[in-house]
Amino acid sequence: MRRFLAVLAVGSVVASFVAAGGVASASGVVTVGTSDTRVTSNVYVRHDGGTDPTIQVCNDGTTQGIFGKFAQHNEPFSVIDPNNPSIVIAGWNDYCSSWMGLGYSTDGGSTWTNSLVPGYPDDTSTLGLRSPEYLRTNNASDPVGAFDTTGHFYFGFLAYNGFAGPKTNSDLAVARYNVVDPSTNAGSPLDYVGTTRVVRGPAAANFEGRFSDKVQIEVDRTGSTYNGNVYVCFTKFPAAGQSTVYVGRSTDGGQTFAKPIAVSGRNSGQGCDIAVQSDGHVFVSWRDFEQQSAKRIFGVSAVVSTDGGQTFSKQPTKVANLINYTPFDRTRDCGSLADACPSGLAFARVPLEPRLTADPTGQLPGVFAVFNASALSSVVPSATTYSSAGPGMVGQSKVYVSRSIDDGKTWSAPVAVSDVPTGHQILPDADALAGRLAIVWQDSRNDPCYSVQLPIGNTAGAASCGSDVLRTYAAVSSNGTTFTPGIPVSSAGQQPQYEMFDARQVPFLGDYNWIQLAQRTDGSLFGYMTWTDNRDVVPGTDPRETAPSDGFDVHMCVAQNLDGTFGSDTCPNTGGRWQNIYGNTISIP
Repeated sequence: MRRFLAVLAVGSVVASFVAAGGVASASGVVTVGTSDTRVTSNVYVRHDGGTDPTIQVCNDGTTQGIFGKFAQHNEPFSVIDPNNPSIVIAGWNDYCSSWMGLGYSTDGGSTWTNSLVPGYPDDTSTLGLRSPEYLRTNNASDPVGAFDTTGHFYFGFLAYNGFAGPKTNSDLAVARYNVVDPSTNAGSPLDYVGTTRVVRGPAAANFEGRFSDKVQIEVDRTGSTYNGNVYVCFTKFPAAGQSTVYVGRSTDGGQTFAKPIAVSGRNSGQGCDIAVQSDGHVFVSWRDFEQQSAKRIFGVSAVVSTDGGQTFSKQPTKVANLINYTPFDRTRDCGSLADACPSGLAFARVPLEPRLTADPTGQLPGVFAVFNASALSSVVPSATTYSSAGPGMVGQSKVYVSRSIDDGKTWSAPVAVSDVPTGHQILPDADALAGRLAIVWQDSRNDPCYSVQLPIGNTAGAASCGSDVLRTYAAVSSNGTTFTPGIPVSSAGQQPQYEMFDARQVPFLGDYNWIQLAQRTDGSLFGYMTWTDNRDVVPGTDPRETAPSDGFDVHMCVAQNLDGTFGSDTCPNTGGRWQNIYGNTISIP
């Protein structure tokens, strides 16, 4: 049984503390499940109940030489059926299939069944063979999802042909599902209907710099004139020059999409998100940067549509200029061997992925932009070649919120959600509903080696600081301005810098987390949040390295050849790459 023990107040913080250790509030208390749940690496079931070689591999935890049950999983989303909060759907990058993992829970996230979005190369199902991506693409990434209010679920993703071959393509697609009674559908609450290709990518060899990236999806659930509209946004990268954010919309339940329109203006953009205000106005935000500026000014910008996504603001509005938190040392991620950097430190990339949310009920007015950035007061010169707050500088990453209550014309000064003196806060996500705003992020405040001079989980000697350096936190507000103290939502810590990628030479944690709220019949809110987690990874040593292990290496089986080179890992299914998605619940009165 799930235990709910963490107790913290909602809304404005007042001076007195209650005897139980919480913070007094007129709004009640927030409860968080203290026993989080592994969403991935469970039993895989094909959408139609059948099987195929890929489903068999993803259920295989014993055969070596394959990427099976114990492969990596990252970049999760998790959404709740607004008509039935016991149904929670998750998606992730799935490395056993190189495709889109999909999970469903019918008990509010306590237990999970895993599956795949149809259309992967080994899919032999009738509807899978009809997917426009079947045999056109063989890899997928960047999963996102959304429900409408009339029994439909939409799964957005990017599909492509790896990084080799004459035609890499790079499509944006949306898989469509009907929500059904699980007892009539072999236990699954989702009945797959089909997949719509929104964008057909260029058939450029090795992408040639041209590809679509960072997709997001949202559905109008406001009851407005545009209720049920499906919106997608993404970034288009050309072979050279400016990247551009595009937005597309569907008015027929995702069966067709209008030609996407460019919204990011004269500056480059990346990492878009979508929010629909209670009046049906559609907001899109993204990270912006001036490619031609000598100072490369970073920030967050947004546009708004008042006609259901047909047109958007001619000029983006600046939400905030900021000092980006970007760990960097010759490149954006560092590890060992070919991926080693001058400082010797190991760190995964930490992209700025600003999030956007609005309360569809209108009880909490406005739209909220959420992002992490380097706190200005923390920025100091770097003591090494490593930087995180611009060239030669380092700083502490914090999560901030900015709000607009005038249709995006102006935005409030960013407010720190959890203003603590230690730890980096990264990869935030947010959702607003029925007068409350909830935010989730990953936080290194308990890292014993924390320093603005270091990436998360590193010692000054460029070694691991242990396996409990990063945890997941959440906070809640009932006024959009003040928040509960940070609430720990992960029951175990993790080391985010295990080198599982690029031939086990560099770490990767993914680019985002997720949280969504739903309302119960009694008016209280139920939320589910997911994040990428390395707690299950089996550490090891790397025989290709001559120096003693720095603690970032993972378990592997690599033999040296007679010519001094090393072969591939022959035991990838023994835990050295067992990166999972974990989730937890939140209950708000």
